[in-house]
Amino acid sequence: MQYDECKTKEKYKKPCPTPKKPKLMCDALRCVPGWVDTTKQVITGLEVLTEKVNLCEAVRRIMGQPQGDNFIKSSDAICQCFPRLGELTATSGFKSFEQGVLSAADSKDVDQVVKVQNCMNNAGFSTADDRDKVRKNLQSKAKRKVLIIEGPEVCSVYISFSIALTDLHINEDSYSKLMAIVKSCKPGSSCTGLQIQETISKLFTPCMAEIARQFRQGLFVPWVPLLENLLSISNDFNTAAQNIGSPFLGFKSRYDYATQTSCVELGSCDGSAVSSFFKQVGDIVNNIQLLYKMRVPDTANNLLTTYIQEANDASTTAEELPDESASADLFRGGEIQTVQDLFKFVPTVDRTFLLQRKIGSIVDFYAGYSAENRDLVASTFTSLVNVSSSSSAAIEKELNIKERPENDDLLQQIIMMKTVMKRDLYDHLLAMKQAFKRYDDQIAKSSLGPGKAGVVMEPSAISYQRWTKIPKMAMPCSKQVTKTFNKSGFSKTFSFTDYSKCMVEGATAYYPKLQIPYIRLKL
Repeated sequence: MQYDECKTKEKYKKPCPTPKKPKLMCDALRCVPGWVDTTKQVITGLEVLTEKVNLCEAVRRIMGQPQGDNFIKSSDAICQCFPRLGELTATSGFKSFEQGVLSAADSKDVDQVVKVQNCMNNAGFSTADDRDKVRKNLQSKAKRKVLIIEGPEVCSVYISFSIALTDLHINEDSYSKLMAIVKSCKPGSSCTGLQIQETISKLFTPCMAEIARQFRQGLFVPWVPLLENLLSISNDFNTAAQNIGSPFLGFKSRYDYATQTSCVELGSCDGSAVSSFFKQVGDIVNNIQLLYKMRVPDTANNLLTTYIQEANDASTTAEELPDESASADLFRGGEIQTVQDLFKFVPTVDRTFLLQRKIGSIVDFYAGYSAENRDLVASTFTSLVNVSSSSSAAIEKELNIKERPENDDLLQQIIMMKTVMKRDLYDHLLAMKQAFKRYDDQIAKSSLGPGKAGVVMEPSAISYQRWTKIPKMAMPCSKQVTKTFNKSGFSKTFSFTDYSKCMVEGATAYYPKLQIPYIRLKL
């Protein structure tokens, strides 16, 4: 309480005379003292007040320029897209795509990966990969007789023969376009209006020239001369067999006359030297009797001609892609399940497989033909050389021309038979013998023939990693601060976030691995 001399005021009448109204009374106020209640502001506690600030301005203030603006530009990528990619790695779509599975069911997750990657790239964080390292490692597996033909990465063929790799691959964008076709091109549907041919062409065209080059270099180019050589050898063999006929028949007539007439009339062929000579010549005659009628079948030679043309045609059409109808059939039939299946869009793969079976069959025939007949020809040739070049001294001694001059005619017949063998039979028989050796040499150098696997096609895929790295950089860093405020005997504890500039270590985000499909062709 406080005493106030003028707590309140009251009205009263006081005289205010005028000459005209000497008794005039006027209203006036006067103080009335008394005790009054009073209030006083005193501190009873503390409350912490906060204020809103512009976040971007705060970042610029904390980090300075241009670091502040650079961080703001990339903040979505760092704060949203980067962690989102970590979440996507756990999805089934991410894992399936990484394993080369082409499934429409996974397309939603893959589309999310595309958005995240675009987000990171647009913020200035580029995508890196170890593709060159993986391809180099794949190429290191190539040896002589092993080709590596690369298909679309989602373009590769690995053939036991060293070949360069191509640059086509299936990424998430290619995947999405393929999956759009897979979703719509079902059994019974027309599959029109889906841009099938455009998609396949865009996927394969960049690498088809390289795929075709490798098939030509590894298969078609070697096959054509192999077949042409086999055909040339066959023609040479048939010509030699035909040409030996006439001189052989003349030679046989000499042999028959000598053994059936001269020997009988003279009785001079029982000695060991003469009888041995005619025995050896008789064996040669019997063998050539078979050989001069021998021919490589026309059907086999005709097949060689056909396969030469087919190999040339395969080389010419090696870059062709299937038409839209054939491509639609592959989708419609559900045949495109993995990246390896993409080679079904390369007709030259199937054509090569079928053609190598044909060529392998005809090579087997010639290998068998040589194995069946070469020993007879070789032994006959050896006998002819031995007999025709043998000394006649023992025969002359045995015929004893001085004492039996009538034997001179028989001796001359023997000498003439040796001459005919050297002059008229030797070259043709040698050509037949060499033909079989040439057959064997050609087949030995080839990947085809008995006991050989031929061209083995093994589709497979190898993956490479991709990533985006956020480098060590300045960022606005936060920490939780607890502070106690004191005033007028009161205290208040308050927790708040404090921001400051700091350096943050780099981090790496991994995208799904991409598959490089290839075919290992072992020749």
